Amino acid sequence: MEVKVKGRRLLCGSGGRAKVANKTMSTCCAATSRPSHANTRPRPASLKQMLSLSLSSTSRSRSARTRTCEVRAGSDLSSLFDGTPTTKKEDEGNKSGAEESVKEVELNSELGLSYELLRDLLEVGEWEKADDETRLKLIEMAGPEAESRGWVYFTEVKDIPVADLQTVDKLWSAYSKGRYGYSIQKKIWTKNKKVWTKFFVEIDWVQGENNAYRKWPLEFFFKEDAKKGHLPLTNCLRGTQLFQAVLEHPAFEEKKKKVSTSIGEGSVKI
Repeated sequence: MEVKVKGRRLLCGSGGRAKVANKTMSTCCAATSRPSHANTRPRPASLKQMLSLSLSSTSRSRSARTRTCEVRAGSDLSSLFDGTPTTKKEDEGNKSGAEESVKEVELNSELGLSYELLRDLLEVGEWEKADDETRLKLIEMAGPEAESRGWVYFTEVKDIPVADLQTVDKLWSAYSKGRYGYSIQKKIWTKNKKVWTKFFVEIDWVQGENNAYRKWPLEFFFKEDAKKGHLPLTNCLRGTQLFQAVLEHPAFEEKKKKVSTSIGEGSVKI
């Protein structure tokens, strides 16, 4: 039998051998040879392995989405840096604590005066109107003569009840978060050894190289972040006598700590 392969003739005899140009080759030339290792396909994974890989991938994806949601849900990212986040519950707790401290201020008055308007003005941040209301209340506290003249004389301050001055002071302190009030001014004044020029500089009542008084009311600051002790304004244009009388009032006396003079059993007198 005669077969052509790529232009050559193959002569196949009865013995199952083929000749090509006097060279023999096996009659198995027509059969397919074994495939090389490079062309072999990998064996497919079993069903159990496929399910295991799928579940592992799904778990990692869910974990990543959960971490992303946790970061987006909270506004405080400090946990990513120092591990000490401020949670929303803590913020709400601090806020409620501040509100409670304001609500705890009792509007006490031995003179029967109402401090509700002052409280309401401070609550909404109307600092200038609250300062005006404080001045009016101070005149009412001083009595009929002060009301008729429209201002308080420094000698009248000593007769003002402690409860009324403390109510006004506590309202200012509570709604300013400890920034304003007579008791705050008293501490700053004492810290400056009761030197008025230094005191006025620290509470920002003066300006310029010569420490000139600010013009009332335009040059004073009626806002929540003015210098500590800046408010309330206490007749600062009439000198320091009235202001000193207010700061030295018994309502703002600091309680002295009791010093124990007892001697322990193991001590020795010299």
